[in-house]
Amino acid sequence: MNKYLKNRLTVKSKILLILVYLITGTGATIFSQETSKDQTKNNAGSKEKVIGTSPKKTSEQLNPIQKDEKVKWYSIEDVEKLVKSKPKKILIDVYTDWCGWCKKMDASTFTNPVITSYINENFYAVKFNAETADTINFHGGKYINLIRSGRSTHPLAVSLLGWRISYPTIVYLMETLDYIGPIPGYQTPEQFEGTLNYIVQEKFRTISLEEFQKTFVGTIKPK
Repeated sequence: MNKYLKNRLTVKSKILLILVYLITGTGATIFSQETSKDQTKNNAGSKEKVIGTSPKKTSEQLNPIQKDEKVKWYSIEDVEKLVKSKPKKILIDVYTDWCGWCKKMDASTFTNPVITSYINENFYAVKFNAETADTINFHGGKYINLIRSGRSTHPLAVSLLGWRISYPTIVYLMETLDYIGPIPGYQTPEQFEGTLNYIVQEKFRTISLEEFQKTFVGTIKPK
């Protein structure tokens, strides 16, 4: 067989092989497998991006906000049990029955839908009467108000406020019940939105509340 004919047969053989390859779908199968491998790699990459600790939501990211939602208030003893099964930071509103600014904050700040939604999602909220006569067991301690007449500050309130008695004061605790600290005074909804974000984002570890409030842009606009 001469060299030219041999080359022609080789070419014909290659053409037939390609036709069989296409007709039987072998090529499509291989392409499908390669595509599947690529998709698997892409999916794996996507999963790697998703895995990890998500940052805490800011009040701007809350959606939807229920306008008729109310703050869910708990007793301080109930909260100690709740954080064990579902950890959240704790917000304690220390008030008295005679405190006018406490009532104003209840009426205007704690009823704001942005504030309400953000508190319920990120905190266990406690409404604590600083002059209660109740005996309270909390965080390994037993707190008894021995003076039952007149305006007597409960020893737990004294402890939470760090002996700086002022109403209203919001005291914050970590999910572990570790003490973050008190923030005294009435706060408007827009001020309080900044404070809540400051606590949830744990910016207190690096900057002061005053510094944070200067750059914080919330969703509540001053009236």
